[in-house]
Amino acid sequence: MNKDSSAPPFRSVSSRVQSALDRALFLLSIYVIPVLIGLVSLTALFAWQDRYQTSPLQALEFRAMREGGSEVTPSDALQALAGRPVLRYFDTNLSQQPVWFTLSTPAGPQPTYAVEFPSKHAVEIACWDGPTAQPLGRANGRDYQGSVAPLKSGYSLILETPGRPIVCRGKFVGPARLTAALWTPEDMRISEQGFLRDAGLLEGGMLALAVFTIFAAIINRSLTYVIFAAWLIVAFRSAAISAGWDAHWLGQTIPQDWVLPLRSLTRGAYAVLTVTLFTSLFQEELKKSAYRFSRNLLTWLSLGIVIAAVVLPRQLFLPTLWALGGCHLVWRLALDHIPIGSVRDHCRRFRLQAHA
Repeated sequence: MNKDSSAPPFRSVSSRVQSALDRALFLLSIYVIPVLIGLVSLTALFAWQDRYQTSPLQALEFRAMREGGSEVTPSDALQALAGRPVLRYFDTNLSQQPVWFTLSTPAGPQPTYAVEFPSKHAVEIACWDGPTAQPLGRANGRDYQGSVAPLKSGYSLILETPGRPIVCRGKFVGPARLTAALWTPEDMRISEQGFLRDAGLLEGGMLALAVFTIFAAIINRSLTYVIFAAWLIVAFRSAAISAGWDAHWLGQTIPQDWVLPLRSLTRGAYAVLTVTLFTSLFQEELKKSAYRFSRNLLTWLSLGIVIAAVVLPRQLFLPTLWALGGCHLVWRLALDHIPIGSVRDHCRRFRLQAHA
């Protein structure tokens, strides 16, 4: 009797202790730990030293011109560039004609300087010493020789004799903007390490989130989670194209012949997955929406982007992508200024007149 009578109070106390512990852990997980993470992160961003914080010594000015139909030597290019205006940047405007440019680095206390050409649309760069026309180096994709080498999303040139003019020839695919920045070799190395580290952090975080979403899809038995996981990865790759990180994947260097086709295919996949995810999330609302035609138009446009990504070269795919996106933009602007009810009334009146 004594044992039976003492059991319920003990279980009651134990249950209250467990309930209090669960509530404390819940509050700790919901409020305390997230707030601490946020405070420490803000402190790290604004108060702690960034080991990768570097900047170029200066932006370099240069003279540039497009190569004509005839063959041009470095000496010929240097003479032709002498009368060109000095520029801070040069836009190719989607032209794939090679670009010749010349610049000089200031003679200073550094025995060696580095010049960065940070255009993600550059596919090949070769440089020569101006007065002697001796080759300094050449890089094509990830293959390089001499003092020219791939760097981040573009290329770099190491100069061991600062103060001398150099002449270079570059090839670009896409809406390229040519610029040049002067670095010390050590700062440029730190900048490249920070570039690769940032890309790796974002890539790893996005993949971890995508894997978690796949597990959620298995647990909830919902294909929407699978679409969302694929959309996350493709969205990251689209952002990587804009940031110039898309030449790498999982720490591996993508072959140069794959980079341009993958950029187009990534844009096509992003369009398809965005429409599919939106449709899957709001399928019930879309059935009742007055904008079903707009959604159907988006579906066909996304299919057109995928087909264009497969069959068109990069220089033709980009204008096609902009044109297809512009079609939907024009349609949306028209809908914003024309009431849906008015459109329906006009269509109904037209059908009645046609059957009269």
